[in-house]
Amino acid sequence: SSATLSDQPDADGNRGVVYTTQAQPLGFSFASWGQYEVIGFLGDGYFAAYDSDVTEDVSNANESVAYLYDQSKNRNLMTNEQISKVLVDDDTEQTITSANPLKLEEGYQLAIKSIDIDGNKAYLDLSKNGQKVDSKVIQPSISDAKMGDKTYYYKAALGETNEIIQIAVHFKNAFRGADTNIATIDGIFQISDKPISLKSEQKYDKMSIRNVNP
Repeated sequence: SSATLSDQPDADGNRGVVYTTQAQPLGFSFASWGQYEVIGFLGDGYFAAYDSDVTEDVSNANESVAYLYDQSKNRNLMTNEQISKVLVDDDTEQTITSANPLKLEEGYQLAIKSIDIDGNKAYLDLSKNGQKVDSKVIQPSISDAKMGDKTYYYKAALGETNEIIQIAVHFKNAFRGADTNIATIDGIFQISDKPISLKSEQKYDKMSIRNVNP
């Protein structure tokens, strides 16, 4: 981003600081998902879009590394003049159990509902503030598990942008224990379900948005 002080009036007769910010590619902390576009705005980093490009080949030969891009129907929030705060981008390994779900931001949590007797299928529930919003089955412990077997994702409508991944969690493994179901997680990505509007003429204190190029 950059700021330029100008004494030349714009089309509306305003003078002052012209603030310009541009999205830049950033690799996910869990590198095998590829990368996304992050844009600086008012001092914070915001998600702009999922990116189909990758900086290095970290995938298996038969898999795309742009997995979150591939699974989203719409990939670019800025097409609808929006951005969203990046809440979690982490590859710290952690363990969850049936009794201890994964706690995410904005009231979300991902819980193991059950794991089949062979440990091949894990049934997951995503809830927000105690209300279930999604259910999926993953199978991270099968032989030759692919990215789709190991990644839970939740697609949502963020403002005017439909079917974009808001939450993704990568499972290293999952198994059924004698007393509880256990899974190891090694990648989390979450963006806010409350996108920021960048509509033309939108005001932020004394600053007004003039132009957005998706």
